Amino acid sequence: MLIAVGSAVFYLLVSAFVLWFRSVLYRHDRYESLLVRWLGDPRVNAETLPDGEFVQRWERFDQHLALFVIVGLPILFSPAYAAWHVLYKTTVPLGVFAIPVAVFFLAAFYHLWGIRLLLGMYYDHLATEQQQRISAKTIDVSRQ
Repeated sequence: MLIAVGSAVFYLLVSAFVLWFRSVLYRHDRYESLLVRWLGDPRVNAETLPDGEFVQRWERFDQHLALFVIVGLPILFSPAYAAWHVLYKTTVPLGVFAIPVAVFFLAAFYHLWGIRLLLGMYYDHLATEQQQRISAKTIDVSRQ
């Protein structure tokens, strides 16, 4: 029972962290995009929508995050199932090793995928920031 509760709490905390990271990076990316695009324009506000490339990029991220959260749902139950299988089904030698190893292999894949997803979002943000700096410098040079 404790394994199941611990697994559920861990999954919920990981999901909350991933969604929090997404919202912080999205807001930062959005406001930065607005500042670069309409630098000096007094009409800019938080309700102004950025360009289509920005929207497409974040729609792609949101699809990946939704898949990440949905694929992680079995992690809620898999450690409890693996523990139950090891404790109560020890009469099947193959099952004693195969089920827990498979569960932890899938959990490792899930975590590595999540790390890759977060790093991808972060580095894509840095690349966008670099492009915005180049665009801002080009605009400043053309004004002079």
